[in-house]
Amino acid sequence: EAVFRKVQDIERLAPVNNNIAKILREQGKLADALPAARRSVEYYSLVNEPVELINALDGLGETCISLEDWTAAAEAYQAALNHIDEVDNAAWQASKRAEIETILRDIERQADGKFAI
Repeated sequence: EAVFRKVQDIERLAPVNNNIAKILREQGKLADALPAARRSVEYYSLVNEPVELINALDGLGETCISLEDWTAAAEAYQAALNHIDEVDNAAWQASKRAEIETILRDIERQADGKFAI
């Protein structure tokens, strides 16, 4: 990839990588899904689309859970929580916050408390 990309290119690359990661996850190709999920998060962090960034972090977290990388999964979901207040929709914020907090508790239980959230 080019070192420099126009904003329009990044805005196109973010959802493409997110969709690639989702398809690869669904196909069980988790190791291949991980880089695409990470790129999606990277690209969405460069544009002002907090809902999409949170969804991309959710996808990254889901990929990490499937790989049983509990620490990386918790980090992705915690990062998503950190962006919730950027969304201008209180109902969505509350729903997504509750969903992510439930996932974080599940991760902690699954990881047998090997890390603190």
